[in-house]
Amino acid sequence: MTLFLALILTAQQPQVMATVDRSEVEVGDDVVLIVRADAPGSAPAEIEDPAIVGFDVRDVNLASTFSASRGTGTRIITWEYRLRATTRGQGRIGPIRVRIGDLEVEAPMITVDVRSVEARTGSAFTDRVRRIVDRAPGPDGSDEVVVAVVPSADTLVLGAQLDLVVVAWFPREVRARLRTRPTLTPPELQGAWTYSQSSALDVVASREVWGQLYDLYVHRQVVFPLTAGPLEIGPATVSFSLPLRTSILSREIPQEVQSEIREVEVVPQPDAGRPPGFTGVAASRLRFDVSVDSQALALGGGVTIRSTLQGSGNIALWPEPQFRWPQGVRVYPGRSDVDVVPEDGVIGGTKIFTHLVVPDSAGTFAVRNPVFPYFDLDARRYREARASSVEFIARAGRLSVATRAPPPALLEAGDEPLLRGLMSRPSRLGWLLLMFSPVALALASRLGRRAARKRSRRVTPTVMGTLERLDRQFRSALGRLVPDAAAREGHELAEALRAAGVETQVAAHASRLRDRLGRAVYGPDGASDPDELSAEILEVLNALPGARVRNMLLPDVSVNVVLLCVLCATEALAQQPSAEQLFEARVFGAAADSFALRASAQPGEIAHWFNLGSALFAVGEEERARISWVRAARISPRRRAVRDALRLIGPPDTNSAGLLWVAPVTVWEAGAAALLVWIVAWVLTAFGVRFKRVILLYALSVVMAGYAGYVHWRYQRPVAVATATETPLRSAPYGSATAAAFLDAGMAVRVGRSDGAWLLVTRGATQGWVLSHEVERL
Repeated sequence: MTLFLALILTAQQPQVMATVDRSEVEVGDDVVLIVRADAPGSAPAEIEDPAIVGFDVRDVNLASTFSASRGTGTRIITWEYRLRATTRGQGRIGPIRVRIGDLEVEAPMITVDVRSVEARTGSAFTDRVRRIVDRAPGPDGSDEVVVAVVPSADTLVLGAQLDLVVVAWFPREVRARLRTRPTLTPPELQGAWTYSQSSALDVVASREVWGQLYDLYVHRQVVFPLTAGPLEIGPATVSFSLPLRTSILSREIPQEVQSEIREVEVVPQPDAGRPPGFTGVAASRLRFDVSVDSQALALGGGVTIRSTLQGSGNIALWPEPQFRWPQGVRVYPGRSDVDVVPEDGVIGGTKIFTHLVVPDSAGTFAVRNPVFPYFDLDARRYREARASSVEFIARAGRLSVATRAPPPALLEAGDEPLLRGLMSRPSRLGWLLLMFSPVALALASRLGRRAARKRSRRVTPTVMGTLERLDRQFRSALGRLVPDAAAREGHELAEALRAAGVETQVAAHASRLRDRLGRAVYGPDGASDPDELSAEILEVLNALPGARVRNMLLPDVSVNVVLLCVLCATEALAQQPSAEQLFEARVFGAAADSFALRASAQPGEIAHWFNLGSALFAVGEEERARISWVRAARISPRRRAVRDALRLIGPPDTNSAGLLWVAPVTVWEAGAAALLVWIVAWVLTAFGVRFKRVILLYALSVVMAGYAGYVHWRYQRPVAVATATETPLRSAPYGSATAAAFLDAGMAVRVGRSDGAWLLVTRGATQGWVLSHEVERL
């Protein structure tokens, strides 16, 4: 009973609560303080003026309501204080005391962080816009909204970019009353190309003018004049609405403010130095490139010539380049693709033109010295962007895969006698292995069979370890039965296991268990019952044929057969045709295998990698050819034949180009140069030259050594290239996992770690698993 009465008295005690609508404001912003008091009965309530530091009190409103429940009444009194921040730092409100009847109740003190107006700038307030806004005429300190249009320049040359920045100065008093963001009607322009922008205004800064705080709403518009002469900029209109009263139900009065009319003088491009065929293009940092998709084609077919313009300017209106087409071809213009990429507010990007070229007769056709004239806005003079010549061959008859693009000529290896000497050693080694292998093999087989009988009696979690080890054991068992088990989905794996002799129920259970195990190991939530899952895995492992731990040593006969094959292969090597002979006979597949063996034996020989790339390119494996030629380029980066070969495939995308980067100087060249400069510096020092006179040589040697280390680090990073289109990046290393993204042929990725036949790769911010046969390692 005593506890019940205490609870009743506690419930009837008056309560006071104080809150603010914002905990962080700027100087000049308003803060609403709400003080609520719950008083039982009809006792009078009075509030003491709270101690307020850093704010000015603008308005106070009082509201009171009464509610009755179960014979008792409660009166709710609400005081609403509208405060304005005046001092930067930490504002303090309270403590707040309210007297209800004979009792005094207190609410704790409230703190609010107050920032200065200079601390806030919008994300759209770039350096380019900032410089233009700084030139905007300020208001006269009144409480009216002022709108101005500020051009980036009063005079500009035809074709240059013009920025029109609309600056709307809103007094803080007016902005505090806004319920919606103001909208803009851009200025009307005649004879100009405009890149579309949003009509909404953004607050990018706050300024204090004549003691009055203003918030700056800014809108930027990019314009390219199309004709010379005066360009009239019409008025910009800013629309907003202000409520009549502070009530949320109050009606709003729409208002509009316009800017003054401005004028910009557009100067024509100079006549002096204008090249023939000039089309009026004005640009900065313009680059021109021309490429052909195929070096050879069958008569009656066509090739696509792609011309790329990259730079800054009005790329939407850049015309297609004018080529001197060879005689005997028909040209069909294709589409043009525009990719606008602004940099620091400057409009730029890439524009690509395509032309389909169809030869009328067999022969070699070339587009010589493509030229694109333009007016350089930075240098204020005319220039010509030049691209490399391209050529292609049209052959009569049907074009085979091997002749679709002629492979480069082979290079001669510089150490062929040494190579033949090395190839003769495996023959003697094979005889020694064949002589001593039976005795060692007999002892190893007996010991292996005895160990296998002990280990195959049981398969326990102690042997397998954690779920990760069980996952590798289970995948290895499935891989022995179905070689491509990792690439098969659930029902496909079950059918393959049944075809391999596994019982129907065991095959279906193994298929479902693989997916469960993959989600448990690689999923975000793990396994709900790892012990039960481990027991199921062990049960299925014991039920799979050949899944128990077996003797991993080969039988005696198998090993002897392998050794005999090695011996015979080394003895017959001299009787087989060479890789060069196979290449000349157009047996490119066998030639590629032979060149691959040479490259693996002598990875430092450029000819082996280059010739391997030529053979792979001839059979249509362009991405594997790219890998071989990149390896050759890293051995000899300035070899002209290697650079010409890489042009046959075409440049990779930007991300892949960074991973397949080739340094202009090799690691050994940079290291040798650093060592030579270091020795020269020490010799000069030894002969009495002052240290301060040779310090540059010491610094140069250190820089060269650092460059060599950097190149070596870049080359050692594991990289792979996708060899097929739409290669899936799976979220986990199993075939039924979802694909987070897809790789096109030729895309390079960074290799993280491997899990059996799976590789964890990364491309940009995307990470996923691919099968090792889907990519080619660099």
